[in-house]
Amino acid sequence: MAGGIRGGTTFEFVIESPDFDWGLSGFSQGFEVELRADGRARVTSGLDDERHTISVPARVGLDRNRLMLVVDRASFAAGRPFPGSRAPSRPLEEFQFLGHVNLVLSEKRYLHDDLGPGPPEGVLRYRYP
Repeated sequence: MAGGIRGGTTFEFVIESPDFDWGLSGFSQGFEVELRADGRARVTSGLDDERHTISVPARVGLDRNRLMLVVDRASFAAGRPFPGSRAPSRPLEEFQFLGHVNLVLSEKRYLHDDLGPGPPEGVLRYRYP
C-alpha cells in the first residue's frame, strides 16, 4: 500500500490451487480482514447456511502501510471455500493468491483496488512458492 492503513478498510485475500478453474477444477477460498476504527480486526471466510459471515481463527498484524494475515489449517477448516471449488483438499504447500482492498468513503461511495496492475492486464494471481 502507498499510505497508512486506517480503520474502516476491508482486505480480501483469495488462496487457490494452481489448477483452479471456477466450477470445473481446483480449490479456492477467500479470507476477508475487516479492520475496524479502534484497530481491532475480524477475519472471516465464507458464509454459513443462513448467509452470515463465518469468523475464522487467524493472526493479523498492522504496521503503518503493511498488513499481515496468517492463516493455517484451522483457518481453512473453520471457513468455507467458494462454491466454485471442486477439489476436496486445501492448497497449503503450493498455491496462488490474489487480493484487493475496499475502503468506505461515504455511505454511498467506496474505493476498490486490486493487488497488481489494472486493466487491460486484469487481476493478477501470484504463485507460491
